[in-house]
Amino acid sequence: MTTADLLQALQAMSPWELAAVLLGIAYLLLAMREHLWCWYAAFASTAIFLFLFWDVHLLMESALQVYYLGMAVYGWWEWQHGSRDHGELRISSWGWRAHLLAIGAVVAVSSISGLALQQYSTAALPFLDSFTTWGAVLTTWMVARKILENWLYWVVIDSASIYLYLDRELYLTALLFLAYIVIAVFGYRQWLLHYRQTLAQWRHWQCGRPLDAPPPFVVPLAAGHSNHSLLVGESRQFVVRIDGVDPAAHGINRQAEWLALQDAHAAGLAPRPCYFNPDLGTLVCEYLQPDAAQHHKPGQVAALLRGIHRLPLRHSRLDLRQRIRRYEHQLARPGAPLPRTLSETRDRVFHRLSRVTARDHSRAMCHNDLLRANRLLSGGRLWAIDWEYCAVGDPLYELAVIICGDDLCAEGADELVACYLGREASAGERGAVLDYCCVYRYLELLWYLAQRHPALDAGQQEKAIGLLLDALERTA
Repeated sequence: MTTADLLQALQAMSPWELAAVLLGIAYLLLAMREHLWCWYAAFASTAIFLFLFWDVHLLMESALQVYYLGMAVYGWWEWQHGSRDHGELRISSWGWRAHLLAIGAVVAVSSISGLALQQYSTAALPFLDSFTTWGAVLTTWMVARKILENWLYWVVIDSASIYLYLDRELYLTALLFLAYIVIAVFGYRQWLLHYRQTLAQWRHWQCGRPLDAPPPFVVPLAAGHSNHSLLVGESRQFVVRIDGVDPAAHGINRQAEWLALQDAHAAGLAPRPCYFNPDLGTLVCEYLQPDAAQHHKPGQVAALLRGIHRLPLRHSRLDLRQRIRRYEHQLARPGAPLPRTLSETRDRVFHRLSRVTARDHSRAMCHNDLLRANRLLSGGRLWAIDWEYCAVGDPLYELAVIICGDDLCAEGADELVACYLGREASAGERGAVLDYCCVYRYLELLWYLAQRHPALDAGQQEKAIGLLLDALERTA
């Protein structure tokens, strides 16, 4: 085919094919950046390709698009809820046995379906059609599970697909798959760098006895919305945490966190911090093996809080007004106006914040995010992990965070406060905790709405708004 023939063919392309191609490119670019919107682009592109491939008798490719539609929904769900604690899914890797099994399965199934298509259908290029289809079935699932090597699989599958589409005179689609190959190479490099950088500085880890070799990767750990966490090592194991957000945009002071972790470890409240590199966005701590039972009794939580509040004061201060305004500013971007409920409740929240901060109160080093997910029973002791929001603040705000985050009932909240104080709370202290609960509920909702990936579905957002309104009613 000459250049003139190719240009003529491109001019004759259907606008639907052009739309599918553009949406397909958007999917790959967004997936490379781990952006949740990639799955919306994938769904729309797939719906168009379903009819295009059926029209040119690529039957297996048409069937593949039906699978892609389902996988777009599955991938969207998995990237938000697919980790062990149903939080955002993180990148992981396969060993050679898993790859060997996967490739063998694709070859076997492709051979069977290719023979069937050759005998009983009018499919064009049945074996190649089958190979690209079953290979894509596997690799799309790998993308949904964030398996690192999915990019390499795509290079092979897309290369075969280019010949398939050129034979069927789908020239623009063939050009799309050539672009896919280029994007896949860059995507693999970006994910690989993100995945391996965290282990490159193992010689500098301060973990008592020096390591003899780089600790091997074990498994991705349950991750929060802000960070990637990996378990590494064999006889001695460590948690490697990689920043998943821009710390400055979320008011996170990594240097203050590192210093507080050292103090907390010395006091027996946190695992040993081993390495900190703000340029890499990396923190390494010793791994604590969780106990089978993770029931945190109020007395244990209160004792942990008192220990934290006795730590040395650091220069970082908790400014709740500043934190609220930071998230409000992020939400004020074009196309994402502040939800009406937040606008209507803002003044009421700030009134309670002014009221509670005007009172005389003690200041202490606080964790400020000591939710159940950030507490760990190990060896029969309760430890505090994930110190990224630590700062000097009001201990009563810390109590409010736990009460709201753990969804304690009124009796449970009173028991926790009494265990912490060693006595019944005064009316002023109870009022301050309730006011802080309003502030926390508002701040929590802002934080979720300001995330790059949608962190709450409509039902969860409605529930969070209801909790905020209930907290405001209790302090009217």
